[in-house]
Amino acid sequence: MGYSKKKILIYFISWLSLMLCGCLMFYVLTERSKNNFYQQGVRAVQEIAGKNLPSLVNFIIQGNFNPPLNITADTFSENLKFVAVIENNGTGNNNILAHTDPKFVRWPFTPPLKKPKHIDTIDDVVIEKEDSPYNERLISFSAYISANGTNIGRAYLVVYSYPLDGSLSRLRWIFASGYLLITIMLLIIYLMNSKGIIRELPNDYPPRKLGPSIVGIKLHEGGMAGIFMAVNEKNGRTVIVKILLPHLAKGHHIDLFKQEAKLAEDLQGLPNIIQLEDYYEKDNAIVMEYIRGKDLSEIMDKVKIIPTDQAVFIISQCCIGLHYAHSKGIVHRDIKPSNIMIRFTGEVKIGDFGIAKKMFKSDGTIVEGIKGTLPYIAPEQLKQIKEEPVDARADLYSLGIVFYEMLNGEKVRNFDGVGTYTAIQSILETEIRPLKDLKKDIPAELNDIVMKCVEMKREARYQSAEELREALSVLERKLGLSCDGPYLSAFMEEHFDERQKRQMRNDG
Repeated sequence: MGYSKKKILIYFISWLSLMLCGCLMFYVLTERSKNNFYQQGVRAVQEIAGKNLPSLVNFIIQGNFNPPLNITADTFSENLKFVAVIENNGTGNNNILAHTDPKFVRWPFTPPLKKPKHIDTIDDVVIEKEDSPYNERLISFSAYISANGTNIGRAYLVVYSYPLDGSLSRLRWIFASGYLLITIMLLIIYLMNSKGIIRELPNDYPPRKLGPSIVGIKLHEGGMAGIFMAVNEKNGRTVIVKILLPHLAKGHHIDLFKQEAKLAEDLQGLPNIIQLEDYYEKDNAIVMEYIRGKDLSEIMDKVKIIPTDQAVFIISQCCIGLHYAHSKGIVHRDIKPSNIMIRFTGEVKIGDFGIAKKMFKSDGTIVEGIKGTLPYIAPEQLKQIKEEPVDARADLYSLGIVFYEMLNGEKVRNFDGVGTYTAIQSILETEIRPLKDLKKDIPAELNDIVMKCVEMKREARYQSAEELREALSVLERKLGLSCDGPYLSAFMEEHFDERQKRQMRNDG
């Protein structure tokens, strides 16, 4: 994605504006620093002039200093270089009457300054800044000592300018670093945007309204679509809206999104599957029913181990949904806990058929890339053999992994910090450890069902969701297990907070 001249101009103007604002701020801060420093010197030299006026008057009238001259200046402490009081006798031979450095006894007072580059006057105090012959950076402050309009002497104060220079130097470094950082950030944003990493969302994303549904808050954004909550203004029902991200609204992604909508339409009215409410092709939006409840991943995070009767009931309900999907020729390909929703009323629903596809015989077309979530994916989904396309048994393998984790309370496969290649090799080569090795108290019949689901070779698994459900029904009768929707609803009420319990009662 390139940049138009207009966008480049906007970036340049933004950068230039920031630079100008920075320069203005730098000027203001440096002027404030200089002014503060100069004001200290002005106050100090005026203080020296004021407290030595009586002494100079007595010296002229009586020929002696009474009180003695006072040339102390504490304002600059260690930065002070030289303080002096000079007699202004009108003859041109001004005498240094008192000073702080005994090495200098003759006029002009020392340290002498070169012709100053910078002269300021503040409140009749002359400020001169220049390097001394001794490679010292100095600033001198001088003020007349006057009586009855006559200049009878002068007060001098010379200080090192290092504190001021240091302050200005720090400001220069701070602002130069800021300029550099801003420039680098704008350059990074420019490059990221040019490669499509940063996306500009159009003003109409998300659309405020889709048919009767008013789009509300965003719940989640995945790699392909944003998920929003919405309310049908006709009946007041809450729905979920899935909207394709604007930068993907073209080519292959549009086709995938249309395929998902078509598959959802094919699954319309089937039990235990989250239902399609509407599809808006122009807006690339799918409206789905809203499930008041929790996904199985959230439930397992809180409960850890799901009781056997609850786990068998949940898997049985998933088998019903998968049986109907498979009968329509649709393979989910991404069965995992977060795609299994449990209503607070105890109803189980399978969602997110986003990467589902129709089962087909190989026709020599190019095989698609890997689809699914690695910890739950079936080995044949990784092999991508054109002569053996993925079928319903892949979903039963993934469902078996979920079943295993519900009963054991731990992940079957944990690929955190593991590279994709290593993870794939592990799935293809490593047999899953029997559940009974980890849970000694699990009934052998239940262990056998779980382990048959996760056989490496799909020929050894249950061949259909209905076959697995029948096996679970036999197990329920043999072990005397008893669970249904109300029983699962009570389980949900037991483990979730009061607000969710109220939602459950409202749904009931």
